[in-house]
Amino acid sequence: MAEQTSIEVLLERLQNAHSENEQAAVIAEMAFEQMPPALALTARRCAVLRWFDRHLVQALLPDAQVEAESALKR
Repeated sequence: MAEQTSIEVLLERLQNAHSENEQAAVIAEMAFEQMPPALALTARRCAVLRWFDRHLVQALLPDAQVEAESALKR
């Protein structure tokens, strides 16, 4: 059996997503998988900052990470 291409994997995952939010998460995660690990981690954290209360997320992150992510948002 041939290995699936990234677009085939993406389409398969999108078919299994039942809402627009799930589809957006699938697309984002596929993009994150293409990034170097450190960049992907920062991108995921920035996405979390958009979805959740910023003060709650900042309380969970190390101070240096909060400062770096705040700088990215400016």
